[in-house]
Amino acid sequence: MGRTYVFKCKQCNHSVESSGHLDHGMWAVVKPYTCERCHNVVDVLIGEYGNIIPESELKGTQKDEFYCCSKCNSRNIIEWNPKTHPCPKCGNKMTAIGEAAFWD
Repeated sequence: MGRTYVFKCKQCNHSVESSGHLDHGMWAVVKPYTCERCHNVVDVLIGEYGNIIPESELKGTQKDEFYCCSKCNSRNIIEWNPKTHPCPKCGNKMTAIGEAAFWD
């Protein structure tokens, strides 16, 4: 069972819901990325059934669903640093302020 947390920036008050790190549920394997197009932190689908699938090995509909922003479908994403959790709006550190949900 995966978990999402609410992260909030003390500098600009921007908040996001994310696992904050590599996480997986029964089916989905996700990792947080920052989208360079919409400037959001999103948990990006990178695998299934506990296995990470490299982009070069995606097949069929996986090519459309994996390794892209869930908000705007951009593939211009960079890994969100799990140690510093930088705010995608201002660059300051975001802090986990609570648990949002269990998923999958």
